[in-house]
Amino acid sequence: MLNRLLLIGALLCILIPGCDNLGGGIKSGGLKAGINYMQPIKWRMTYRFRVQQVNATVPYLRERKWSIDPNVPTVGDGTWEVWFAGPREGEEIRDVKMTYNLPAPTAIERDLDDDIELVYYDFTPDGSLPKEIHAQVQWEFITFERYAYWDGMPKAPYDKTSDLYKKYTVQEKPIVWNKEMTNVSRKFVTDDPEDYKMTALNTYNHVVTNFYYDHEQGARTVFGGYTAMFDATRCWINKTGVCDEFANVLCGMLRINGIPARPVAGFVHEVNAAGLDADVRYAGGHAWAEFYMPEVGWVPLDPTWGMNGARVNIDKFYSLTGHLREIPKVDYYFGKTDPYRITCFKDWDVKLNPKPKTPGADPSEPWFLGYTDRNSGVESITFGWEGVPGKESKY
Repeated sequence: MLNRLLLIGALLCILIPGCDNLGGGIKSGGLKAGINYMQPIKWRMTYRFRVQQVNATVPYLRERKWSIDPNVPTVGDGTWEVWFAGPREGEEIRDVKMTYNLPAPTAIERDLDDDIELVYYDFTPDGSLPKEIHAQVQWEFITFERYAYWDGMPKAPYDKTSDLYKKYTVQEKPIVWNKEMTNVSRKFVTDDPEDYKMTALNTYNHVVTNFYYDHEQGARTVFGGYTAMFDATRCWINKTGVCDEFANVLCGMLRINGIPARPVAGFVHEVNAAGLDADVRYAGGHAWAEFYMPEVGWVPLDPTWGMNGARVNIDKFYSLTGHLREIPKVDYYFGKTDPYRITCFKDWDVKLNPKPKTPGADPSEPWFLGYTDRNSGVESITFGWEGVPGKESKY
């Protein structure tokens, strides 16, 4: 059985005070109609990948030296490729800089849809499997809270001839739907056909009150026993699932009503109740969603974090503005997202670039966070955890 040693850390550094033109303020005068970007946080995120004692299916009779590091012996013929998915620069993540890598990557490419940056390592350029593998990549960047302020938000019709509209209003696995899902979704359209916000809110409320998180399935995901992404109709029928399934259902229901919507995936964190100067606890990979409004842009939605009667107010460490306005979590995560999440990509079906050279390589997972790898000629590897993700350092 193949096992591997991997440590992925998404690590908080410190809150940045006083940035101009980022929204802010508790009074309505401090918020502009549309999406406000507030509560900036500077991060240092490090991916560490390490594999020890690779055993080849056809071992060499005597050890040879590895072409990347002549001090490391090789154990057989084969391939081993790794792709790291970095933070995605965009509306809620800015100033992304790669600050460190060891060894130097074989290539740094965009995925084939040009959405995310992939850091690529080919550990077997000469076809020789090294006895051990290690790589480390580090980025620095700033995340923002996204805060939709609805008062005065403009209304405008969609340009149904645009590429964006055509791309994000159609069925595509796993965002598919059936007749019942279509009939229920149609009920959430308001009398005003251009009131996309209320149609989206009605849809969001239906998901957060009628669907339940499958903790057993979530545990299997965390411990590597669940990798398949099921289409939205499975979750619709069972009324249970995990975060990516809720995002798919929500996107499907919005698309049925002609509202462009897409899934989002990345890392989320839970803030220690002791405050921002204490550790931020790593919570793992997560998926949520966005819908598009003309003249506003992409509006975030997180049905999982707003699910099942989350009526307590949003904590002040997640959103000071939301907390002082006494906004319940279930309402906060319609149109808002906290700054303690690191977006890796938007939309599914990440396409590896460079394309795998490994013979018979599987396609990339519908979504992967941190890394994905392909190898051949490997019989087994020795593995173990190098450490526990946590806060790395402050600026």
